[in-house]
Amino acid sequence: MSFFTRLVLSAPFVLILVQYVSYAYSVVGHAEVDSFWQNHALRESLFAAAVAAVSLNLIWSTKVTQGKLVLVAALGAPLILGFWIATLIVGFGDVTAYRPTYIFHLAQLVLFIIGFLMVATR
Repeated sequence: MSFFTRLVLSAPFVLILVQYVSYAYSVVGHAEVDSFWQNHALRESLFAAAVAAVSLNLIWSTKVTQGKLVLVAALGAPLILGFWIATLIVGFGDVTAYRPTYIFHLAQLVLFIIGFLMVATR
């Protein structure tokens, strides 16, 4: 797999790391946020970081096999698609207030799809 393909395939996972660090930082330890949501933010952030780290390790391993790519897709799909599935079920809410979140998640989704299309067409 080319270096550029690895970069594109890694980008959504790096964005996930950035997003969840920001999410945890903005929620955890703030008195105005209920402890339930602080706990939720911390658990979700730790899970996302672990999945992203494993995925990045597989993407940047010396030999990327078909099995490793399937595992990256299996790990990344719920992490990246989960936001959009939940949004479709619950609703979009105040799109103006959450615009950066939607843009960030859309970038993850597009890069994830482009990365796997690049792998599939190599």
